[in-house]
This record gives sequence, structure tokens and C-alpha cells, in this order.
Amino acid sequence: MTVFVVVHGIRAKPSPVDLRESCRHFLSKSSDVVLGASQVKLAYWADLAGYVPPITDDHGAFKPFGFRELVTIGGAGIVRKLAIDAVESRLSALLNRADQPDAESIVRLLAAGIGVLNDPVAGEIMRAFIRDVYVYFQGGIREAVKDRLREQLDEVPSGSKVVLIGHSLGSVVALDVLLSDARQVDWLLTLGSPLGFNAVQSKLAFQPEAYVALAGKAPRWHNLYDLLDVVSLDYDLADDFPDAAPNDIAIRNEFVYSTGKRNRHNLYGFLGNRETGKLVAAFLSDT
Repeated sequence: MTVFVVVHGIRAKPSPVDLRESCRHFLSKSSDVVLGASQVKLAYWADLAGYVPPITDDHGAFKPFGFRELVTIGGAGIVRKLAIDAVESRLSALLNRADQPDAESIVRLLAAGIGVLNDPVAGEIMRAFIRDVYVYFQGGIREAVKDRLREQLDEVPSGSKVVLIGHSLGSVVALDVLLSDARQVDWLLTLGSPLGFNAVQSKLAFQPEAYVALAGKAPRWHNLYDLLDVVSLDYDLADDFPDAAPNDIAIRNEFVYSTGKRNRHNLYGFLGNRETGKLVAAFLSDT
């Protein structure tokens, strides 16, 4: 049996039951493989980050990008280096503060150089990202969050193949546990990951030899990103973790909320994407 263990990312979430079932729904839909309830587990930590009560689940819809969006994507590389530098300089300072940063003011400063942040949803995501990365590393919840993931991994039946899926900050949690613990997974799948940021790697604070050992802990690693996702602006993880050899793959996260607003960072948009489904189906057929 193959078991998928999902670690969610930033912002408030639906209830653990709803979120787990939604993950199973989108993984099954994109791969055309019906996954059983016991095949999908969820490391839920939104409550530890102070997001209570849960929000209403929203499966939204998938809407192909229009011409203007495609043009924007085509020109994304022109400003990407400047955007990464801007985020890195701010993020490094923020993560070493004694008090929680004012995310609103930081987003306003960054928006001048990162055009995509003028989109209300992208701005909201960046604010949540700044808040939640700070809370994870500086707010005293890091080990408690890692324990939530450890609990789910420990419950996987013996002999099962394990797919560890980390979305957004959940990819940091996933790597944190793999680097901390003497455990191995069969496939690591990171979605919309901020692991490319030097400031995030610095806060993880592992020695170089730990990253070398990662290749044995996750022999297969795919990293999926959207070019205009503000959280994964620095998406070249193959450059950052050469020994683990992650396969960086660009996708189009076409998720749209039921309100009509697009969210290129949405978990369901990644899980329900055709490319994700192909990878999942291929893994299941191989194993």
C-alpha cells in the first residue's frame, strides 16, 4: 500500500477532517486513481499557529489563464531576481527580530518592486507567509508542529510506501523532520515551497552533511511551483540541494476561489493539477 502524508502550509485551514478528505479528493481526481481513506494522512498544525476556529472549506474551481496572465508569466523572469533579492533582504531581518514583524508594512515595501503583490490575494498570501514563517521559527511551535508530522508518519502501516507532501511552509516542516530524524520516505513532493530562500535555510540551521544525507532519506524528490507564486519565487531547489537532486517542475496553478479570485499558491490547485496527477499515477504504477 502507498500512503500519502500531507503537511499543509500557511494561513487558516478547514477542519482536519475536511482538509484531509479534500486532499484525498484532489489527489484522486488529478491522478485518476481512487485513493482509500486510509491512504491519505494529514499533519495538521493550523491550530498551533493560532488559527482557530477552522475556516469553511472551498473547493473552488480551475480556470485556465487568460492571455494577459500568460503574458505576465512570460515576463516573470525579468523581475524575478530583483524580487528574490527584495524578499531575502527583508526576510532575513524579520526572522531574527525579537518581536513579530508588521507584515502589512513589509508587503507595501515589497509591492513597489514585485508587481504581482499588487494583486490582493498575492499580497494576503505574502502577509501570511511572513507571519507564519516567523511564528514557526520564533514563536515556540517548531517542535510541536514537527511532532504532528512525526505522529502521522509513525501511524503508517509497516511495509507501506510513503509519499511525503509538503505544501508551502509545510515543505519546510517536512524537510525539518527528515533532516532531524533517522527516517526515510519513498517520495518527497514539495509544492509552492519557500525552501529556496537563503533566510529559510539559515533558520533551519542544519550542517552541510545533513543535506548530503537527504538523498538517502528521500531518494525521489519533485518540487512543483507556479512562476507567479510569491512564496516560491526562488524555486530552483536543485541549485540549493544538489546532493538530494530535486526535480523542479513549473506548473500553472489554475485554482480560483468560489468568489472568483485566483490563488496561485493554493494547496488544492497544486494537488488537482494535471502534472501532479501524472506524477502520482506514475509513482503508484511503479510501486
